Amino acid sequence: MKKLLFLLIPAILLSCVVLISGTNNALYLLNWGEYIDPSLISNFEEQFNTKVIMEEVGSSEDMYQKIKSGITSYDVAIPGDYMIERMQSEQMLNEINLSKLNNYSDDMFVEDLTNLRKNDFFDNNESYCVPYFWGAYGLLYSKKKSFVEETVKSKQWNAILKRDSFEENANNVNLAMYSVPRFGTTAYLLNSNKDINTNKVNDFDGLVETMKKTNYDLWGDDTIKKQIAAGNIDVGLTQLGDFFDQYYLSSQSGDAVDFSYFIPDKTSAFFDAMVIPKISKNTDLASEFINFMIDTDNSFQNASYVGYCPTLKSVCTKLSNDSDYTQLLKDYPFYIDPLKGKDAKLFRNIENMDNGENYQDFLQGLINKVKA
Repeated sequence: MKKLLFLLIPAILLSCVVLISGTNNALYLLNWGEYIDPSLISNFEEQFNTKVIMEEVGSSEDMYQKIKSGITSYDVAIPGDYMIERMQSEQMLNEINLSKLNNYSDDMFVEDLTNLRKNDFFDNNESYCVPYFWGAYGLLYSKKKSFVEETVKSKQWNAILKRDSFEENANNVNLAMYSVPRFGTTAYLLNSNKDINTNKVNDFDGLVETMKKTNYDLWGDDTIKKQIAAGNIDVGLTQLGDFFDQYYLSSQSGDAVDFSYFIPDKTSAFFDAMVIPKISKNTDLASEFINFMIDTDNSFQNASYVGYCPTLKSVCTKLSNDSDYTQLLKDYPFYIDPLKGKDAKLFRNIENMDNGENYQDFLQGLINKVKA
């Protein structure tokens, strides 16, 4: 965050991919793009006399495929929750020896996230993953048209599912839907009071007709936040982190922040976490990296750079006591407490629908019909 408020990071520092082969004293990191402060990588390299070789991907599914192929011996990866569950079920992950992490404690993570992991995730997940960032899904919306905010807050998920929620303004609003099938279908399930982890084909009845009628102006991911900031889209389904990413980009460039974010009363939560794949050839160094990243100061610095919600209580406390964040937390308290007063569940790994069809193929088929 502060990188965008106060600093200009040379573009060269944003590229952390170093093409080195045959390096024994190296940590191979599989990560999302722009999801770590480059200076932390440099600090880790210096402290442990090593080289971090980072490869960036665009989805948890990409991480799964790369780890499954075994071509590169990744030491640490940072996939999403449901993919961690899949990897663990397929015995692709090492258990993490938490006793080696002197910065780790059972009660270090924010309470709502801890409760989700205990009550809504697979057993003993604490032994396989250490949370990195987390958040919720909701609606990113423009404030340029006065009727948009009122409709989003009153209609909640219907504001992205049913264009006629905007009544006489239905033809004067531009809507964007997340293109990842699982995320794109979740709003419908939540709005229909269905389990976001359902594998019942009948629970999706009506989805295609409802969403097709809405006739989305854009299907995207990172493009949604940019188009809303530019004033080309009025409402889009995104992750909470997308809002903060764009908030700081706009603030740093001097543009007006004429957009905001709303988390519906019933939503889906997510967290990304650090794992050690079975293919790792340097598990001790992997543990050192995880321990390094959950140090309070390092985690605070990383949260300030990336913009997603921090998972550590100590970082939330530090943010609350930092004058640079006073106005931010006043305007957007959900940065450190995204699920306050919300009914939320995590995505779980699902293999097949109740009719035997592959789950991902089924969802993709629905989205293809909506787009047709």
